[in-house]
Amino acid sequence: MLRNLYLFLLFLPLFTQAQNTCPDLFPLDAPAPATRSLYANRTSVSERFAIVGANWDVTASTVGRAHIYEYTGGVWVFRQTLIGDRVADSFGSHVFIDENTVLVSASNYTRPGSAAIGAVYAYTRQGSVWVQSALIPNPNASYTGGFGWSLAKSGPDLVVGCGYSGTQNYAAYVYRQTNTQFALVATLTPPAGTNIGYDFGYSVAIDGDNLVIGALDAFSFGQSAAYFYHRSAAGAWSQAQVEVYPNGSRAGFSIALHGQRAAVGSDSNLGVRLYERTAGRWQLRQTMFNPDATPGRYGYTVAMNEHVLLVSNPFDRQLTGVVYRYGRQNNAWQLERRYFAPQPLIADGLGTWVAVDAHSNNFILSAPGRTSGGALNAGQAFVQWAPAILPAGPFCASDPALALQATATGGTWSGPGVSNSGVFTPALAGLGTHRIAYALSAGPTCTYRDTLTITVQAAPRITRLALPPLSCARDTAFNLTATLPGGLWSGTGIANPQTGTFQSATAGPGRHVLTYSLNTACGSQDTLSVVVRPAPVRILTARVPLSCARDTTMALVASQPGGAWSGAGIAGVTSTFQSALAGPGRHLLTYRVPGPCGGQDTLSLVVRPVPVRVLSRPSTFCRTDTVFSLQATPAGGRWRGPGVTDQGRFTPPGPGRYVLRYERGTGACRAADSVAMTITPLPQPVVNALPTQRCGEPTGVLRLSSQTPSNTTYEWQHRATTAQPWQVVSTQPTHQPAQPGWYQLKLSQGTCRAYSAPTEFRAEPMQVQQIPNVFTPNGDRVNDVFELRLQYPRTSQLQVFDRWGKSVYASTTYGAFWTGEQAAAGVYYYLWRYSTDCEPVERTVKGWVELLR
Repeated sequence: MLRNLYLFLLFLPLFTQAQNTCPDLFPLDAPAPATRSLYANRTSVSERFAIVGANWDVTASTVGRAHIYEYTGGVWVFRQTLIGDRVADSFGSHVFIDENTVLVSASNYTRPGSAAIGAVYAYTRQGSVWVQSALIPNPNASYTGGFGWSLAKSGPDLVVGCGYSGTQNYAAYVYRQTNTQFALVATLTPPAGTNIGYDFGYSVAIDGDNLVIGALDAFSFGQSAAYFYHRSAAGAWSQAQVEVYPNGSRAGFSIALHGQRAAVGSDSNLGVRLYERTAGRWQLRQTMFNPDATPGRYGYTVAMNEHVLLVSNPFDRQLTGVVYRYGRQNNAWQLERRYFAPQPLIADGLGTWVAVDAHSNNFILSAPGRTSGGALNAGQAFVQWAPAILPAGPFCASDPALALQATATGGTWSGPGVSNSGVFTPALAGLGTHRIAYALSAGPTCTYRDTLTITVQAAPRITRLALPPLSCARDTAFNLTATLPGGLWSGTGIANPQTGTFQSATAGPGRHVLTYSLNTACGSQDTLSVVVRPAPVRILTARVPLSCARDTTMALVASQPGGAWSGAGIAGVTSTFQSALAGPGRHLLTYRVPGPCGGQDTLSLVVRPVPVRVLSRPSTFCRTDTVFSLQATPAGGRWRGPGVTDQGRFTPPGPGRYVLRYERGTGACRAADSVAMTITPLPQPVVNALPTQRCGEPTGVLRLSSQTPSNTTYEWQHRATTAQPWQVVSTQPTHQPAQPGWYQLKLSQGTCRAYSAPTEFRAEPMQVQQIPNVFTPNGDRVNDVFELRLQYPRTSQLQVFDRWGKSVYASTTYGAFWTGEQAAAGVYYYLWRYSTDCEPVERTVKGWVELLR
């Protein structure tokens, strides 16, 4: 009996007890307890719901089940039972629940027509009822090790693993949920050719962009391992790290993951390893062993969230089982409590499975060997409901007030800077670490409590000193201070970055921004503006009217000697200004005394330009023989540009656009204006050619083939021969020639003309049909045959009869004329049918012809 229970607990978990004024572990029983139903083999809990799997078929006609419970009115109430499709499919071998989704695996499910084993059922909550919304079958027929043996879900991401068989060929599958459907996004397998990876996917955990897969190596073929995966910003999962453990350790039997922390458990009392992800690597921070040093399998199951770590040993104390609860203190997990089943019995198996909600402090413990409803080994689950403060902070002192949140509302908040309703004001709390408490009353003797440590950090701030007026006339030094030490000072005038010593002589005149840099969560720097007045320097030279019409030289004078002048119009390193050298415009002259504390002054002088304007307006010409006289004011300047003389006579060298420039003056006072002249002659028009006219039919129209300039007129001209003058026949854009001869097109645009090349139009004369009435076939090659001439013949049928109507000749081919061969002299009659290209309709001609010999 004990041996059977021991084997039974290799696959199950259990839970339980503690003294408290609030309900501690609330027992969950099956609606109809049944012996060896494996009720509570797997469990899951959320803020409001719990689910308990029962995947052992009691009889051949029994299918697996999963039971859903809801926390309401301070108690857990049974709501619904989900039932598998068929017997022996292990429906309920793993379960998951959150506020809207339920997952139930059937690790022995067989899809018709496929060797793949295992499936996961997905359910969606519709009001108070959970309805099946998807079925996720084993995607690979070659993996028959129980798809759905392990599963974990985080947000829309689901990872499903397989059971163990001592092989390396299993995979874990990652799905992405959209609405109620799940799409496969990644298939993860261990690298081949190593002595690790056996039983890959026996345990899985996922949270956010991190995923951990256990490969416990149940039969000690190699070494146990835990595979750490990370999802990139592009959504691709890749292996980030592998942790390898000693042969026979069975590490990876259980996996837990939350945020940047992970727990890898073993079921052989060889410790639970706790990792933390830092700078992209998982670092081993702590290894925990059975605190009671009792036999069993400490680390059989593990579960964790931000505040709670659960580690079970269901084989402790003759298989009664115990679950250890740890909390974080001083950045390490410390034992807080042990849970035992109430009135424990041998083979209760408390801790066969443990699960904790990722957001609240709710957790659930499995005891599939417990007696329930009088049925032995019917199983029980124990769930603890406790409100939890959601993580907050750290804050900066300048942050606005924020309403703290807990997984259950209606409680009272207390602590520095927090109101009874939970509004936390960092400025009221002050700098430092503050412990915030939340208390939720659940009756006269029950108050749930949770605490949260919130840190309010300071930003680096420069201490504002009462500084004396700073001037280059006197060197002043002082040390700057800040609210947070350890930073560095920078900026013009800082003589020592560590002490913050500022010297006005080193800074020089002007406004200087000094920066204090110290990397903190609430900022990295603060700035202070310091003004150092320069030594007084004044320019004494008075402003006078200046013009480019007259070169003026003036001496510049300042109040202090030893400085240097700069600006347009300054001749070299002298203190002399020349208007011709500066040119027209406003010129800023600077007198600067050198040195860090040197001073300067400026003087603005205006040199008026000589106004130059071209009087000729921009024009466009179509003739290249145009001569144009340009005009500008004032006189005495020079013209520059293609085709223009100094005196302003413009003769265009050819078509194009010419910018002609008129200049007057020299040096920087030179002034100029310009005008654009455009020469655009009419291009020679191109006229299409027409084919020779046949049969007197029109052959087309003459038209312009080239692009037509705008605002042009047409004139078509004709002459019969090249010796005759041209005659105007049309002024339209196109022309239908009526007479043969030569044609040309004249285009006119203003005073410009352009002619096309002459094109010839030919017309073949129409032949007059003549049928001979006599022919003499005497061999002199003159009128030897009865020849019927046609212009562009198509068909011809000729028949010749004697006077008695007897046919003496017939032909259907044009050109095969009657030669009179073997015919006697006399009169004969003919019948001729024919058609031509000019007369496509067949015509018939009758008549007589005389043959003379």
